[in-house]
Amino acid sequence: MDINLTKDERIEKLEKRLRNLEMKMDRSFSKTNESFETFKDVLQRLQNENISLKKDRDFLIDKYKELMQNMGSHVSGKLKQAVSDNTKLIKDLVLEDLDVTPEKNKIEDLFELVVKKKKLTAKSAAAELGVRENKVKFWALKLKDKDLIDVNDAENKFEIVKK
Repeated sequence: MDINLTKDERIEKLEKRLRNLEMKMDRSFSKTNESFETFKDVLQRLQNENISLKKDRDFLIDKYKELMQNMGSHVSGKLKQAVSDNTKLIKDLVLEDLDVTPEKNKIEDLFELVVKKKKLTAKSAAAELGVRENKVKFWALKLKDKDLIDVNDAENKFEIVKK
């Protein structure tokens, strides 16, 4: 505070500072009010867009249901054909696995290996024969069914044993 100023001058200076503060506060309130208005407008637009999207979604769901009802018999026929084709493919693959012509020698090789080693795991037999372990297990079970060998399937270790 200035000591040299009169009381009236000090009051006038304080009033001027108050007016400046009031103007700053008015500008701040005005900007805050504009921000709220902008936020309100954005929120309203988002709500309208959300309503529009929900209508579009409901329309698409209805069209999808209608399409599925109309295509029901057509899809059913195609589905039956696809299942039939897949069944034939699976059957061919199984028959190919059971076809002893190309694998007969491998099954015989497995039997000879068992006779020679007396006992071995499916994993080691698969490595020696150059085939998958599951294939060796399959062949071993076929040989077991013919009562040519024994199979021990314990402790996650599939062993093939000479009878």
